[in-house]
Amino acid sequence: MLRINLLPPERRRLRRTPLYALLPLALGVFLAAGSLALSAYFYVEMLNIERDIRDTEAQIESKRNVRTTHAQLTADLAAIREEVRNITTIVDQGRPEWAEILGAIVEVSSKNPNIWFEKVDILSATAASAALRRFSPQANVPTTFGVQLDCNAAPEKVMEEGKATYIGNPELIFKFREELRMHPTLRNAFKEVQPINPDWQLVSDQGSVEGFKLKFSVYLIAVKK
Repeated sequence: MLRINLLPPERRRLRRTPLYALLPLALGVFLAAGSLALSAYFYVEMLNIERDIRDTEAQIESKRNVRTTHAQLTADLAAIREEVRNITTIVDQGRPEWAEILGAIVEVSSKNPNIWFEKVDILSATAASAALRRFSPQANVPTTFGVQLDCNAAPEKVMEEGKATYIGNPELIFKFREELRMHPTLRNAFKEVQPINPDWQLVSDQGSVEGFKLKFSVYLIAVKK
C-alpha cells in the first residue's frame, strides 16, 4: 500500500542516517587520526635519535682528544724516565768527575764572553754514539757518554764609514771549539770533540742590539779506553 505524507515539510519527521552508515566514516577518521599520531610519534623519535647520535659523536670526539693527550703524556713520561735512567747510569759510573768537567766548560766559556750556553745535555752511550756517527761516519769506537753544548755567539761589530754594522763571526766559534778540545780536563775525559768545524746558523734575536745571533752545537764524546 502506498503511503503519502501530506504534512507540510516543516511538520514532517526528519529521516535520520542509520548508525551503520556512519561506521565507515568514523573508522576513516579514526585511522587518519591514528596515522597522524603515529607519524608525529616517529618524527619525535627520529629527532631524539639524531640528538643522541650527535651527543655520542661529541663524546667520542672528546674522548679521542683525551686518548691522544694520554698517549702523548705517556710517551713523554717514558722518555723522561729513560733520560733519568741514562743520567743515573752515567753518574753512577763515577768517571770522570762531573764537577771537574763542568768547571772546565765554565772556565773555557769565561774566556769567551761573546759565547753563551743555551742548553747543556748529558748524552747516554747510545746518543753519544749516534752523534759520533753523524759527524764521523767512519768512526767505529764504543762510546760511554757525552755532553752536548747548544751555544749562541754574538755577531762581530764592524765600523764602516763611522757606522756600526754586525756580521757573523764563525772564527769565534772555531776558537771556542778548539779551546774546549785542548783543555787538559776535557781532553782527558773526552776523546772526541765534534764537529771538527761546528755548523752554525744565523737566527733572529730581537732582544739584542745586533738583532741576530749565531747558533751552534758542540759535542764532547767519551769513548771506552
